[in-house]
Amino acid sequence: AARRGSALTQNILSFARQVPPRAAPFRVDTVLREVEVLLRRTLPKRIAVNVAPASEEPWIEGDAGQINHLVMNLCLNSADAIEGFGHVLISTRAVRLDETLAGPYGVSPGEYVEIAVTDDGQGIPADCLPRVFEPYFSTKSPQGHSGLGLSMVYGTVQEHRGGITIRSVVSRGTTVSVVLPIHARPASEPPPSQRVPS
Repeated sequence: AARRGSALTQNILSFARQVPPRAAPFRVDTVLREVEVLLRRTLPKRIAVNVAPASEEPWIEGDAGQINHLVMNLCLNSADAIEGFGHVLISTRAVRLDETLAGPYGVSPGEYVEIAVTDDGQGIPADCLPRVFEPYFSTKSPQGHSGLGLSMVYGTVQEHRGGITIRSVVSRGTTVSVVLPIHARPASEPPPSQRVPS
C-alpha cells in the first residue's frame, strides 16, 4: 500500500509537470542497479527479476530520478500482469537506429540507449494497445491502479527526446522498449575496462 501510494503521488506530480527534470549525464546501468535492489525488496518472491546491462555502460543526459521512476513503473506494470510465478527482465543496449528502425519510435535516426522491460504475464489485448498511453486508461481493475503509470512514462520519454514502443501477445507476455539519445561519456570518467571495481 505504501509503495502504491508513493508511486501514485509521483505519477500525479510528474503528470502535472510540477517536478521539473534535472538534466545531467549519467550511466543508465547505474539506474538499473538501483531499480533491481528496490524490486527484489518489494516484489513477491514468486516473481524473478533479472537485469542484463549493456557491456559498454552507455550514458544519457537527463533526470536520473525520472528515469529510475520510469523503469520502476514499467516493472511494476509487468509484475501486475503476472499471475502466479513469472519473470521480469530489464535489459539495456546501445543501438544505432536508421530511418526504418527509428520510425516506430517517432525519433530521428541516430545513436540511442534502449531500455527494455519484458515479462511473461497476461499480455495486452490488441484493441487496447493504441490506448495504453492515455491518462487514466487501464486494463486492470480500478482498485490500486491510477491509470497514470504509462502516461507518466510516455511524458518522461518525450521530455528526454526519446521514443517508446510496446509489443505484446495475450497469454505470452509484453516487452516495452524505450530509446533515449546517447550522451558522450564525460572526459573525467574512465571507460569500463579501466574502471576500478567498487
